[in-house]
Amino acid sequence: MLPPLITAFYTAIMALFFLGLTYYVIAGRWKHKVAIADGGNKDMVQRIRMHGNFAEFVPLLLIIMLLLELCGLANLYLHIYGISLCLARASLAYGLYKTTGFSIWRFMGNLLTHILILVGIAGCFCFYFF
Repeated sequence: MLPPLITAFYTAIMALFFLGLTYYVIAGRWKHKVAIADGGNKDMVQRIRMHGNFAEFVPLLLIIMLLLELCGLANLYLHIYGISLCLARASLAYGLYKTTGFSIWRFMGNLLTHILILVGIAGCFCFYFF
Protein backbone atom coordinates (compact mmCIF):
# COMPACT_ATOMS: atom_id res chain seq x y z
CA MET A 1 0.00 0.00 0.00
CA LEU A 2 1.29 3.43 -0.92
CA PRO A 3 1.71 6.06 1.79
CA PRO A 4 -1.00 8.75 2.00
CA LEU A 5 0.55 11.05 -0.60
CA ILE A 6 -2.55 13.05 -1.51
CA THR A 7 -3.27 14.03 2.08
CA ALA A 8 0.41 14.92 2.50
CA PHE A 9 0.13 17.28 -0.48
CA TYR A 10 -2.91 19.09 0.91
CA THR A 11 -1.39 19.14 4.39
CA ALA A 12 1.60 20.97 2.93
CA ILE A 13 -0.71 23.49 1.26
CA MET A 14 -2.62 24.01 4.50
CA ALA A 15 0.67 24.39 6.41
CA LEU A 16 1.71 27.18 4.03
CA PHE A 17 -1.67 28.83 4.50
CA PHE A 18 -1.28 28.49 8.30
CA LEU A 19 2.12 30.17 8.15
CA GLY A 20 0.64 32.96 6.06
CA LEU A 21 -2.05 33.56 8.66
CA THR A 22 0.56 33.39 11.43
CA TYR A 23 2.65 36.07 9.74
CA TYR A 24 -0.49 38.15 9.21
CA VAL A 25 -1.07 38.10 12.99
CA ILE A 26 2.60 38.91 13.65
CA ALA A 27 2.43 41.83 11.21
CA GLY A 28 -0.61 43.12 13.08
CA ARG A 29 1.26 42.86 16.37
CA TRP A 30 4.06 45.01 14.96
CA LYS A 31 1.63 47.44 13.34
CA HIS A 32 -0.47 47.96 16.48
CA LYS A 33 2.33 47.36 19.02
CA VAL A 34 0.40 44.53 20.70
CA ALA A 35 2.51 41.87 22.37
CA ILE A 36 -0.15 39.62 23.95
CA ALA A 37 -3.76 38.84 23.05
CA ASP A 38 -5.54 41.51 20.99
CA GLY A 39 -4.79 44.62 23.05
CA GLY A 40 -8.42 45.70 22.63
CA ASN A 41 -7.72 46.36 18.95
CA LYS A 42 -10.49 45.31 16.51
CA ASP A 43 -8.01 44.64 13.71
CA MET A 44 -6.06 42.30 15.99
CA VAL A 45 -9.26 40.49 17.03
CA GLN A 46 -10.03 39.93 13.36
CA ARG A 47 -6.51 38.69 12.56
CA ILE A 48 -6.41 36.37 15.56
CA ARG A 49 -9.82 34.90 14.70
CA MET A 50 -8.72 34.22 11.12
CA HIS A 51 -5.77 32.27 12.48
CA GLY A 52 -7.76 30.63 15.28
CA ASN A 53 -10.60 29.49 13.06
CA PHE A 54 -8.09 27.84 10.76
CA ALA A 55 -6.37 26.13 13.70
CA GLU A 56 -9.72 24.91 15.04
CA PHE A 57 -11.04 23.26 11.88
CA VAL A 58 -8.20 22.30 9.54
CA PRO A 59 -6.54 19.61 11.71
CA LEU A 60 -9.84 17.72 11.99
CA LEU A 61 -10.45 18.00 8.24
CA LEU A 62 -6.96 16.73 7.45
CA ILE A 63 -7.37 13.81 9.85
CA ILE A 64 -10.66 12.92 8.17
CA MET A 65 -9.00 13.18 4.77
CA LEU A 66 -6.12 10.95 5.90
CA LEU A 67 -8.53 8.34 7.23
CA LEU A 68 -10.49 8.36 3.98
CA GLU A 69 -7.26 7.95 2.03
CA LEU A 70 -6.09 5.09 4.25
CA CYS A 71 -9.48 3.40 3.79
CA GLY A 72 -8.98 3.49 0.03
CA LEU A 73 -11.08 6.40 -1.18
CA ALA A 74 -10.40 7.01 -4.88
CA ASN A 75 -7.77 9.62 -5.70
CA LEU A 76 -10.25 11.76 -7.64
CA TYR A 77 -12.50 12.10 -4.60
CA LEU A 78 -9.55 12.85 -2.35
CA HIS A 79 -8.49 15.67 -4.69
CA ILE A 80 -12.04 17.01 -4.77
CA TYR A 81 -12.03 16.96 -0.95
CA GLY A 82 -8.62 18.65 -0.81
CA ILE A 83 -9.46 21.33 -3.36
CA SER A 84 -12.74 22.00 -1.56
CA LEU A 85 -10.82 22.33 1.69
CA CYS A 86 -8.49 24.89 0.11
CA LEU A 87 -11.42 26.84 -1.34
CA ALA A 88 -13.32 26.78 1.96
CA ARG A 89 -10.39 28.08 3.96
CA ALA A 90 -9.45 30.74 1.39
CA SER A 91 -13.05 31.93 1.20
CA LEU A 92 -13.39 32.12 4.97
CA ALA A 93 -10.09 33.95 5.41
CA TYR A 94 -10.99 36.42 2.67
CA GLY A 95 -14.41 37.02 4.23
CA LEU A 96 -12.86 37.68 7.64
CA TYR A 97 -10.20 39.89 6.04
CA LYS A 98 -12.85 42.10 4.44
CA THR A 99 -15.20 42.51 7.39
CA THR A 100 -16.03 41.34 10.90
CA GLY A 101 -19.71 41.45 9.97
CA PHE A 102 -21.65 39.28 7.55
CA SER A 103 -19.83 38.34 4.38
CA ILE A 104 -20.93 35.96 1.62
CA TRP A 105 -17.30 34.75 1.45
CA ARG A 106 -17.28 33.97 5.14
CA PHE A 107 -20.67 32.28 4.92
CA MET A 108 -19.61 30.14 1.95
CA GLY A 109 -16.32 29.21 3.63
CA ASN A 110 -18.11 28.13 6.79
CA LEU A 111 -20.78 26.27 4.85
CA LEU A 112 -18.23 24.37 2.77
CA THR A 113 -16.17 23.58 5.88
CA HIS A 114 -19.22 22.08 7.60
CA ILE A 115 -20.20 20.16 4.47
CA LEU A 116 -16.67 18.70 4.31
CA ILE A 117 -16.92 17.58 7.92
CA LEU A 118 -20.30 15.93 7.29
CA VAL A 119 -19.07 14.27 4.08
CA GLY A 120 -16.03 13.02 5.96
CA ILE A 121 -18.18 11.62 8.75
CA ALA A 122 -20.38 9.85 6.21
CA GLY A 123 -17.33 8.48 4.39
CA CYS A 124 -15.75 7.16 7.58
CA PHE A 125 -18.99 5.47 8.59
CA CYS A 126 -19.40 3.98 5.10
CA PHE A 127 -15.91 2.49 5.19
CA TYR A 128 -16.50 1.13 8.67
CA PHE A 129 -19.90 -0.43 8.05
CA PHE A 130 -19.53 -1.45 4.41
